[in-house]
Amino acid sequence: AVVVLNFWATFCGPCREEMPALNRLSLHAHPQKLQVIAINLDEDRDALVRKLVDRWQLDFPVVMDRKGEVAKAYGVSVLPATFIIGPDGAVIARALGERPWADASYLAWFDSLSSKMMD
Repeated sequence: AVVVLNFWATFCGPCREEMPALNRLSLHAHPQKLQVIAINLDEDRDALVRKLVDRWQLDFPVVMDRKGEVAKAYGVSVLPATFIIGPDGAVIARALGERPWADASYLAWFDSLSSKMMD
């Protein structure tokens, strides 16, 4: 599957704005073709993260990176940061800053990408 790996934090307004669009992308895609995973970089806001995940009814995993180790491995310096990863584990694309992931053009791109990757 193609993986959409999104780094975010509760204090990042654009990150919070982007979450519902990522959820729509996740719901749009077939789980065997595309997986969305969000990595939260807050050090000690687990309760707030859970509250937001529930409020947004997120349909994808949200994991905590309290020490920023995963973010460091990906060279994240701007939030939100999103990495598109192919089935082979290679980064295909990266987006720094908020994106309208649920717009028709993005949905079509992901459909095309995941179809190509799965062939």
